[in-house]
Amino acid sequence: MSTPLSGSPTRSGLAAAVPRAIVFRLRGGDTIAGTAFIPAPVALAPFLGSRRGGLLTLAAPTGGTQGAPASHVMVRLSSVLFCWGPTGDIPVEHVAAGAVRRKIAVTFDDGSAVEGVVAVPSGQRVSDFLARAEDFIAVHHVTVPGVAPGAVAVALNIDAVTTVRDLGPAEAGAAARVVPGRSTVVQRRASKLTLLSADDL
Repeated sequence: MSTPLSGSPTRSGLAAAVPRAIVFRLRGGDTIAGTAFIPAPVALAPFLGSRRGGLLTLAAPTGGTQGAPASHVMVRLSSVLFCWGPTGDIPVEHVAAGAVRRKIAVTFDDGSAVEGVVAVPSGQRVSDFLARAEDFIAVHHVTVPGVAPGAVAVALNIDAVTTVRDLGPAEAGAAARVVPGRSTVVQRRASKLTLLSADDL
């Protein structure tokens, strides 16, 4: 069953949608913000992933290159690099118990890059985690220069990724310091993230 469009009436068995502030960083560097209607218990990354190839409606949009002011704008999710909730009232993911925190450096197909921390299921490498990922993944402690006042948790569009470098284990805490160790590089080829090189094999 597909998720209803933003602002549409709920269907039997689906939670009521709640207005949430959300900010999108788009391919090419534009940023657009607004309000989206998201089912209350659903985390941002899986919610966006459930709308495969679709559009998300934003109310009261600001930013971007939309031209004249509008009450609503539709964002095509395939054009998104990553997004986050600026007020912190929506979880990006529900982390499984025992997950391991890894610091990663991500480059996108528009040439931009970010660093952050992913929660990888115990026993998996970052390359294994990314190979199984669909659509959007959660990345914590991401700094967005000129937009976010500090580090934020984002839902990152895996289809916009060119390479991911595993920088090693990350310590818990806001600073997300990296523990020196192994490195793995994953590169997108033919719409798949595949292992390019690694020194932890």
